[in-house]
Amino acid sequence: MKQASINITSGGAKVCILGDDVFTVTSEGIKKFSLNSGSFETADLFTTDFYSDICAFSGKIYAISDIINGVQKLVVIDPKGGETSILREFNSEYGSVWFKNIIGDTLYVYDNGLIYAVDRDGSVQYTGYNDPAMICEEGVFTNTDLNNHTGFMFVPDDKKSGTVIEYHELEGRPVNASFINDSKVFIVVDQFRPAFVTLGDPSGKVTYLDIRTEEKEIKNSDIVSLSYLRVTEQLIISVAEYEPDTNMWNWDVFSNNLDSHGSVISGGRKYFHFENETLPLCWVSALDYHLFASGIDGVREEWYPLMDGMK
Repeated sequence: MKQASINITSGGAKVCILGDDVFTVTSEGIKKFSLNSGSFETADLFTTDFYSDICAFSGKIYAISDIINGVQKLVVIDPKGGETSILREFNSEYGSVWFKNIIGDTLYVYDNGLIYAVDRDGSVQYTGYNDPAMICEEGVFTNTDLNNHTGFMFVPDDKKSGTVIEYHELEGRPVNASFINDSKVFIVVDQFRPAFVTLGDPSGKVTYLDIRTEEKEIKNSDIVSLSYLRVTEQLIISVAEYEPDTNMWNWDVFSNNLDSHGSVISGGRKYFHFENETLPLCWVSALDYHLFASGIDGVREEWYPLMDGMK
């Protein structure tokens, strides 16, 4: 079975793990603590430079610098000594450059819709991909209407055999891609309906997930995002619920188990609940046994490492 391929950045926690060390982006710079003996509260300041995104790749830290004089920089940082080298500059507005995915020996960087590939030697090349929803070894999934992020289709890599697959059932509907696991591409339709399509299936069939939990019923007014814990093979569901009385959002993050057919069965656990958030950005970073969520009010030092009871 292929290892899950997950979009790295979904608008939530900016965090990576190298060995036993956790590196997190905060408003003070990058902080570091040990998985075995520390927590965010005891984290040391690793660097005072400011970054908008971070990931672990090829045994080093890759980061996107905060915008300075209209320029953001893709940098690589040594996790021991902190030495930094610049790989590329991007003349894009703040928030439009982030890490998209890691597949094998390639890190993909999103720059205002353009996708660049970084190899382990630090070489950066434009891929020719424009605003894909999900990158995989076989090609890309993209919205058919890029302006409105509606519809869904698969476009094979031009170096490999394959055919374009259009999902006619999803035409005109908002679709976000979350991750690929065992040839199943997990998506969210209409912002609140988790589903999957099967990689390479020319029928374009869409299978909606049966999510059952005693505590949470997903409604069409909610906003849902998906992630995946590779080691425990659990689907992580984040649900933001709008409260009209307060004009704020509450959100929950919980897990469900996937059966052998890729459907969801009851089980798993609820990890945490946040109330009175200003935005419905309920994404988390799922790394091995660990879940990390950040505050969504713009204060990036509010981190919640959720490591107990995950194994």
